Amino acid sequence: MVLERADGIINLCEIKYSEAEYSLDNAESIKLRNRTETFRQETATKAALRPTLVTTYGLHKGVHSSTFVETITLDDLFK
Repeated sequence: MVLERADGIINLCEIKYSEAEYSLDNAESIKLRNRTETFRQETATKAALRPTLVTTYGLHKGVHSSTFVETITLDDLFK
């Protein structure tokens, strides 16, 4: 999902269901970084891109968790 905000930032949302905190491995981290770069090249956007994870219970802090700039949980959606 792509959300273009009025403040000049684009959230590139990756939506994942998980029964616990979502864990990101190296292969998926590379894939997500490639998608972000492809989006930048194909759209020629000058906007700031913020890879965002939308998931049930949050993101497990690990080596590759910094791939996502923001995390939105199920609880955040129902506030």
